[in-house]
Amino acid sequence: MLGLRRKAMIAPSGQPIDHDAETMRLQLLGDPNLMAQIEQAQPEFASAARNDPARFAELLRQTRSQQQAAELAAKEELSLLNADPFDVEAQRKIEERIRQQAVLDNMEHAIEYSPESFGRVTMLYIDAEVNGTKVKAFVDSGAQQTISE
Repeated sequence: MLGLRRKAMIAPSGQPIDHDAETMRLQLLGDPNLMAQIEQAQPEFASAARNDPARFAELLRQTRSQQQAAELAAKEELSLLNADPFDVEAQRKIEERIRQQAVLDNMEHAIEYSPESFGRVTMLYIDAEVNGTKVKAFVDSGAQQTISE
């Protein structure tokens, strides 16, 4: 039987690098727009992506761990809320969760189907002449989709 193993990548610090983290780091480095967004939102991530692959992998592991812990805590809280269906306070909290989820769903729908609502739209007007009359003309590309950068 033949077993295949990936060759472990080693950071300058001597620590092995997680392949998924390294792939993500290289994608960040290759996309200046994404890197600019990360720089604004998570400067420590951006710095680690540029200068310290092992630190980037560690930050990514920490973030994943925090997300998993938050998901587990939310599931446990929901289980406790569902334990007594006649508890008025628990029902209020469940109702609030449902309302918050509806808001998030509506936001996702809006971002998916109306992305122009979340960005700046620049209209193009030009000077034109129609039948000898000077007018300002609006240029319509006829695009059926919004292209966001």
